[in-house]
Amino acid sequence: MDETIGIWNAHTGNAIKQFLHGHKSAVTTVAFSPEEPWIASGSRDTTVCIWDRASGQFSTVGPLFCHSAVTAVAFSPGGRHLAACDSEHIHLWHANTDQLFNEPLHTDNDYTESLCFTADGAQIVSAGSDRRVCIWNTGTAKLVRTLEGHTSRVRSVASSCDGRYIGSGSDDYTVRLWDAKTGAPVVTLYGHAHSVESIAFIPKQRSIMSCSFDETIRIWNIEKVLSAPSEEAEVGIAVLASTDLRRGWLLGPQGELLLWVPSEYQGNLSLPHTTLISKRRITVSADAGELHAGEDWTSCW
Repeated sequence: MDETIGIWNAHTGNAIKQFLHGHKSAVTTVAFSPEEPWIASGSRDTTVCIWDRASGQFSTVGPLFCHSAVTAVAFSPGGRHLAACDSEHIHLWHANTDQLFNEPLHTDNDYTESLCFTADGAQIVSAGSDRRVCIWNTGTAKLVRTLEGHTSRVRSVASSCDGRYIGSGSDDYTVRLWDAKTGAPVVTLYGHAHSVESIAFIPKQRSIMSCSFDETIRIWNIEKVLSAPSEEAEVGIAVLASTDLRRGWLLGPQGELLLWVPSEYQGNLSLPHTTLISKRRITVSADAGELHAGEDWTSCW
C-alpha cells in the first residue's frame, strides 16, 4: 500500500532494484513482458505504468489510463500487446506505443479482477464477480464463449503455456481446469479451505499452483490427475486434498465426511493424501511400503 514496486531475485530473495516510485495510490498488479525489458504496473490511481526493469525508470510509453482502479495487467505472449482491466472494462494497447489496439471491452460484470492472454495471444480470458470465465477475441474484441461452473466470485485466471488448458480459482474454494479450445470442463480441484486468491501454471512441471486465504500454497500435477483410469477421466471428477483422518473417516477441506477407512488400512494412508472421486470409483493415495499387492485377494487382505 506504499505506492511502490520492488524487484527481487527469485533465487535468493534479495532486492535487486530500488523500489520504483510513480503511482499515486496503492499498486494492485504487476506483469513482466516476455520479450522486452519492461514491467507493467496497475494502480488504484487508474493508471498503468511501464518501467524499464534494468534502469528502474519510466518507459517512453505511458502512463496509460483506465476508467477506474486497475485490477489486473498482462502482456501478450509475444509482448506485442498489453491488456489491463478495471472493474467493468478491458483495455488493450500496442505495447510499444500508447495507442489503443481497439476500443475498451465492456465486460458486463459488476467487478472484473483477473485477466490473461491465451498461449497464442489470440484470445483474452477474464473473470470476476459474476462467477463466469469469459473468453474474448483479441482482434475483434468480441466475446467468444463463457465458461460456467464456479459457484462464487472467480479471483484468478491463467492459461497453460502449451495452450491446452485455462485455469480458474474462485471464492468457492476450488481450482478448475477447462479445455482451452472447446471450453469444456476438464477437472475440478478441491482441497483449499478458503478462497483461492491466485493461480499460475508451472510449465516445466506440467503443474498448476494455487494460493489461498487458508494460508496454503498447493501444487497440483496435471498429468497425475488426468492419468486416472479411463472410467475416472471424465467430466465431473473431483480431486480433494486433506491431511485429516478422524475416527476412521477421511475428511474433506471443510471437515465433511468423505470415506470411511477400515481400521486395518488406516495406518497405510499417505497423509497428506489425495482423494479422487468420480462417478464410478473413489481412489485414495497410500503408503505403498506397507501394502500387499497381487492377483490373489486373500494375500492383499
